[in-house]
This record gives sequence, structure tokens and C-alpha cells, in this order.
Amino acid sequence: MAKFIDVYNELTFKKQKGSIGVKPDFRRSTRKEIIDGWEIPPEIQRLISNLKLNKMGLFNWDLCMPVLISERPLHLEEHGGTQLIDGQHETCLFIASEAVDGLPTFVITHPEDSSLKDCLRKEAQIFRELNCSRTKLSNLDILRAELVYDDPIALFVNSVMKVLDLTADRFGSTKDYAKEVDSFNHFYYSVKDDHEHNGLGIAKLKAGKDFWDQIYKKQPKLHGTAFRAICFIDKFINDGLANGKQQKFRQWCIDRIAIEWNPKDLTKGFSTFNSHRYILYRVIAKYNREIANLEGKGADTIGPKTLLQAADNNHLFAHPDKDEWHLATAGLTSIKA
Repeated sequence: MAKFIDVYNELTFKKQKGSIGVKPDFRRSTRKEIIDGWEIPPEIQRLISNLKLNKMGLFNWDLCMPVLISERPLHLEEHGGTQLIDGQHETCLFIASEAVDGLPTFVITHPEDSSLKDCLRKEAQIFRELNCSRTKLSNLDILRAELVYDDPIALFVNSVMKVLDLTADRFGSTKDYAKEVDSFNHFYYSVKDDHEHNGLGIAKLKAGKDFWDQIYKKQPKLHGTAFRAICFIDKFINDGLANGKQQKFRQWCIDRIAIEWNPKDLTKGFSTFNSHRYILYRVIAKYNREIANLEGKGADTIGPKTLLQAADNNHLFAHPDKDEWHLATAGLTSIKA
């Protein structure tokens, strides 16, 4: 648990005295001396951003929404007292302004017999509903709130990240050596949409992470969009290819992908939900060109019949663009053609 004022004092944004706009009416006015004692519940709140604070600039009464605080029972001891649930950036600007008037606040008061879990559940649900209706939260913000009240998908994503030793903005593994996930959304799609939500799904994701480490072991962070593509390529190799072609393509990926593309270059131009499928065909095209140049006529490329067979095994292995799929399969509609 961190005191809000301690976090504020460590921030490096440009703190501007003064304010603009007309001060609104409010339910409760809170002076800075009281704010000094507020706590930040780490289970719910996102990190305070200096970049966002600098962008927001001077504290503006016209734009000031009452911040949301929670009064927990004192019997919770170090977890009791006043918690800042929503409005931490507004509060930072208010303190910096040195305004004489108090900060508008809304207050959640928990019943005196509430447990810590009761308080957290209520606060997380309010935080989620408030922000989903007011501004679009990131998937990470939503997951962090949902984890507090045991949402099954949030629990699964969190468990996967712990198994894979991955972290993203205080979500996932807490180990010191956990690797940070960049471009989190497609990592989230890989876990939530591409794999089973059970032990088998975790095993496949772990295999995908092992494949990633073989290809991009020198990368300091895990690029979520590229990781999703690598996991999909791993699935294509396992479920769409066979025998020597399977081994040959896997080894080529390990030896050549990192040389041809860093993670950002691998995903360049592909940001839609189906990006992993487009990236698969980017890699196949490069593989086929290199193998054809190396082996000449009769080279063991991944050709139309192989692609059709793979798509018969899993329809997602087909190119998502129908025209490109027609070209990739040379107009064939079945492996017998």
C-alpha cells in the first residue's frame, strides 16, 4: 500500500500553480491536509503517468470531475481509512495548483463489518463501471479491476502471465526477472481468443513462448503482436505441416525470422484482429523464396496443396484475404485438384 502523497512527491511532471475556470458546487470539499492521508489501492489503480499530467497541464475547475474516494472501516488497520479509487491525475493537478478551496469528492462508505475483500470487490466494480461508461479503459485496466472480483478470464490471463514470467503495468508475474509485455492487446487476444482456457491452453502458450525465446531470445521485452504471430506459426507447424517439411520450416523460423525482422518489423502494416494470420503468410512467402533460390526446381516449399491441407485441418490457416488465398493456392479448391 502506498500513500498517495508519497507517490505524488516522486512525480516529475511540471507542477503549475494556479487554476482556471469557475469552481463548481460539490458534495464534499477536501483540503490538501486531508488528501495527505489518502492511500492508493494497488489492486485497482493504474500507474500515474507524468506524460498524461503534462498533457493535462493546469488544473481546470471547468473540467474538474469529483474524484472518487472510499472510506473503509478502521478495523482493517493498514488497509482501512481513505482510499483514492478514481481521479488520481486530477488530484495531482489540484495539489500542484495550491488552490485554497477544497477538491470536490464523492465518497463510498463501506459498512463497518465489511472485510477487505468486500471493500475491494465493491471498489473494483465501481471503478470498472465508472470508467467503462465515461472513458474507454485499456484491456489492462479492465483486467486489473476484474481480477479483484475473480472474473474467470482475468484470472486465466493472470495465471498465464505468471507461468510465462511476464508482466505488464503491475499485472501478471511479480518476479523481479519477469519480462515486460509491449503491445499488450494482441498478447491478450492470443490468450483469450486463440487458446483454450485450461491447462492445455497454458501448455500451448508455454510452447509458443519457448518458440519465441528460440527466435527472439535477445529481445528485452515481449512484443504482444509479434508473440501472437509466433504462437500462431507454432500452431501452423504442429497442426498444418507434417514430417520433414514441419521440421524444416520450424528450423528456418528459428534461424531466419530474427535476422529478417525485429518484432516491430514483423508486424508492420498489420494491426487488425487477424494480424497473426497475415503475418503467417508474410513468413511463408519469405521462406518459399529462400528455399526456391537455394534448392531450385522441385524445392520443398509450402505450396498450394500443403496450404489447402492445412486449412482443412484448421480454417484459420487460410489467408484471411480471399483474393490472396486464391493466389496462394493457385486457384485450387481441394488437395485432389
